[in-house]
Amino acid sequence: MKRSWFIMGIAAIICIFVMIVVFSVRRYAKKLVSSCCGGEDGLLKGAPGGRAKGYPFLKLLEIDGMTCIHRARRLEHALNELDGVRAEVDLSKGTAAIYMQERLPDAALRAAVCRAGCTVVGAGADVPAAKTGEEGT
Repeated sequence: MKRSWFIMGIAAIICIFVMIVVFSVRRYAKKLVSSCCGGEDGLLKGAPGGRAKGYPFLKLLEIDGMTCIHRARRLEHALNELDGVRAEVDLSKGTAAIYMQERLPDAALRAAVCRAGCTVVGAGADVPAAKTGEEGT
């Protein structure tokens, strides 16, 4: 009698262990298929207040390494921490539009992108935001 309880206890522990392994593997597979966090790839809303006046220069960067909405938000925050910068990141296009009050060196922008765990793979020339129609009201 005691032996049958012992065997049933071991069988229950093995079943629980197998269920944990199955759920872990399924969750990991979901991360591989979707984003790094397993969540949905929604749209970024950008910094509060929309496009603002007072940011006359625009720099477009092509970014590699934005694999999910969380990484894109981290990148946007890293760029917005720079003085005189307002950035909008587009996860679906893999780009960042950087509005600047004064022109900043590419090295400063690349360093902020690197801090967020991404890489700049292409950079457009500085363009006055007013000429692109991007500067807001």
